[in-house]
Amino acid sequence: MVAKPARVAAKRRVASGVAGAGEPLRVLLPVKTRAKLAEQASRRGIDIEAVAFALIDERLREIDASHELTVARDWQRGQALSTLEKIRAGDLAEVSEDEIESDFADALSASRRRRG
Repeated sequence: MVAKPARVAAKRRVASGVAGAGEPLRVLLPVKTRAKLAEQASRRGIDIEAVAFALIDERLREIDASHELTVARDWQRGQALSTLEKIRAGDLAEVSEDEIESDFADALSASRRRRG
């Protein structure tokens, strides 16, 4: 049986200690994009592939973080609307600012005691 190039490359990665590494991604870049990557590589003192990997990874992390932020905002909005509905229905009473400050002071005091 003849080994396919991808299998040969995978065997080389495993043999070189890069087990679990993905397959190479071959992308034709516009000249301006490649020039920007080369500029970043030169600035950072690393090869262009490493810069491309770092920038892709960074952007994917930003996308994930943005999604998590959107989910958190949606949850907070839902909680706020739920509370507003309860207040309008008379199910919740308003709390004075002094009561809120007292609750926060109690929580901070308890937290400081736990820390030592």
